Amino acid sequence: LTYVTNPILEVFTPREGESNGYSMIVCPGGGYHILAINKEGYEVAEWLTTLGYTAFVLQYRVPDKKEEALMDAQRAIRVVRSQAEKWQIDPGRIGIMGFSAGGSLSARVSTLYNKLAYTPIDDADKLSCRPDFTALIYPAYLDQGENRTLTPELKVDKDTPPMFIFETADDPYGNSALVMAGALR
Repeated sequence: LTYVTNPILEVFTPREGESNGYSMIVCPGGGYHILAINKEGYEVAEWLTTLGYTAFVLQYRVPDKKEEALMDAQRAIRVVRSQAEKWQIDPGRIGIMGFSAGGSLSARVSTLYNKLAYTPIDDADKLSCRPDFTALIYPAYLDQGENRTLTPELKVDKDTPPMFIFETADDPYGNSALVMAGALR
């Protein structure tokens, strides 16, 4: 997708009787310019449903709307949490997964959950936007600090959710995973 002006949260549910109660919000990559929605969104969501997850693909705002993307991710977590009963998921088992720039967004929402990124809209915004767990898949832009250290806006502390980080050694953004892993340690 090349232009998203209104964020969308698409729901993918596991087959009847196969839900494990967990949910995962999937954030496709695309450099904050586009969304690689098929491979890093829909295919991943469909796979997650086979594992019992209720998956949500987030179409966050692009191009070049980094702050709006954070708003969209915070709102998505709150909406999922507020609708947990409807989707038959545990409101304390909501994860976020992102690929490349979507990994950046997932790291940002996982460390900036105390930042009020947008004006509250309804009662859902009274709920926490902190994910319960995070998966960063070849994340980008996490090493924009001095001398390629952790990006200054990312505030890792004892309340940062647990993270799974996947990266390959030949990825030009590989240092992002290393500095985030170091900060989490």
